[in-house]
Amino acid sequence: MPLTINYTAPQGVGYDIDGQLLDIRFFYYGGFDADLHFTNDCEIANVNLQTLDSISYTDGHVYQISPLGSVMMDSLTTHTGAELIMPVRIEGSGFDSITQFIYRIAYDTTILDYSAITEKAVTGIEVTDTNGILTTLWSDTLNPLNFTSMDTLFDLHYLVVGDTITSIEFLTGSKVYNNYVLVASEYVNGYVDFEYYLNLDTDPLNSGYPSGEGYYMPQTAVSVSTSPEPGYTFQNWVVNDSIISSDSAFMFTMTSYDISLTANYIPNDYYLTLLVEPPGTGLTSGMGMYFVDDTVTITATPVTGYQFDYWHDGDSVVSTEPEYTFTMPGHDDTLTAFFSVQVFTINAEPNNPEHGSVEGGGDYEYGDTATLTATPEDGFNFIVWTEEGEVVSYEQEYIFEVTSDRDLVAHFKEVVDCAGPVALSTSNITLTSADLRWVASGDENEWEILWDTAGFDTLSQGNFVGPLDTTYYFLDGLEPYTLYDFYVRAVCNDSVSSVWSGPETFSTLYVYIDPLRETPALKIYPNPAQDELFVSTNSKQHYRIEKLLLFNMQGNIVLSEGRKNSSLVKLKLTSLASGLYYLKVIFNNNTSAGKTIIIR
Repeated sequence: MPLTINYTAPQGVGYDIDGQLLDIRFFYYGGFDADLHFTNDCEIANVNLQTLDSISYTDGHVYQISPLGSVMMDSLTTHTGAELIMPVRIEGSGFDSITQFIYRIAYDTTILDYSAITEKAVTGIEVTDTNGILTTLWSDTLNPLNFTSMDTLFDLHYLVVGDTITSIEFLTGSKVYNNYVLVASEYVNGYVDFEYYLNLDTDPLNSGYPSGEGYYMPQTAVSVSTSPEPGYTFQNWVVNDSIISSDSAFMFTMTSYDISLTANYIPNDYYLTLLVEPPGTGLTSGMGMYFVDDTVTITATPVTGYQFDYWHDGDSVVSTEPEYTFTMPGHDDTLTAFFSVQVFTINAEPNNPEHGSVEGGGDYEYGDTATLTATPEDGFNFIVWTEEGEVVSYEQEYIFEVTSDRDLVAHFKEVVDCAGPVALSTSNITLTSADLRWVASGDENEWEILWDTAGFDTLSQGNFVGPLDTTYYFLDGLEPYTLYDFYVRAVCNDSVSSVWSGPETFSTLYVYIDPLRETPALKIYPNPAQDELFVSTNSKQHYRIEKLLLFNMQGNIVLSEGRKNSSLVKLKLTSLASGLYYLKVIFNNNTSAGKTIIIR
């Protein structure tokens, strides 16, 4: 701050009598050296107001007197983003009765962002923050404090926003009063140095274990090292794609900025061996060389007569699915596909348990020989073995190789002069036609058919066809989506016929069933099913099931259930073989359809 002094000597006197023009008095606060400077526009002129040249101006200097105590801050190390806590401490022989202090503390706002002050030895500090200058004022004239021993007055809190060395400085105007008297004090500024972050990565990610990451001062020698994950080999350390070391452990000189080092690895390749147990029971694919962490998909395919069980690795079952996907480990590996022989169920039943019995049904392994024996009761003859309506053998002892589940029926017929046919069945059903089939019980060679919609009265209704000299008949002109019954009898001579065999019920319904006909109001579960099947409608919409019909793929009704005014019906499936079935549901005078699969 400039001070301007104008002085004119009395007339006739060309100089000051005692050599002093004037005395300038300043109030010295103490604690800082100071300089007094003559500015460039100082001048002395004669009576004629002519400026005198070659006049020397000598500046003055104010020196600190011996301080009676010190107010000091620390030298700290920090980094960008950290909180910096700078303590302000006090100590001095002349600080035995402190009554007031005022500190003007400057900081660089581009490096530090002031946030708070924490009072320590004193309370009631007034703080003002103006453009990077903190003014802290404390006064207590009634309770002076003794700071002849070092104590912390307060802590200053800053958020570090820059990354450059800086200082926190006491400015002139900082004062300490002891017993109400300003005392000469020494002020020690705070120094803030920066450390920088050393980041360590691996490529590929997680291919190794680097150590040495952290904050360090510039020019610090840092021990950096890395060890590989199983399955990887170390290559080099790089910075910005430039190799700085080919040693997994080396000394790195820390920079004056954050820096990232990357340890490069290459994956090792390993061999995957696939085995089959028992040998020869299946095939595998996927064996070969892989890099560690590769995604590997292997498959197991059983040979005929066997089924896949599980994949085994070491002592553990790792998958029960024939297609198994996993990540290649960091070592050669061996997986074994286990297979077992398929077991099939042969169901063998008589068409009527009062007419005869059968033996030989049960579980067989693939390739076993099954022997089924049909034994008629007295007064009955064995006629034929059938499967799904088709004749498979006319021998009472039916011998075959087991290659699948089978459902076989032994047909018996009462011994009479003219025996009716057995094994009535349908096939090749369309919307308007069906093939009707049956098996002769003896030497009969002529037959008659009676057919109509299901439940027709055989005494007053029905369509008559005959005589026929074949055991099949193509029936045409049927209505779509309709249930039908048919009966067959043998004609032995002009005056003798057998009793009617039947009825055999079939439907032209199943051929039109598709997902578009499935109504949102209908739920069929579980699907696939095993022993039980539940069919439900939306009870909130007051749908009530009136009747359920279950058809096999030949269009034959295999299960019928009537349940008035119910929104949930349970069907027992234990008597049905595996396969696809069609369901017709009648509710609220509407008809809906669905499909289900039965598995065994």
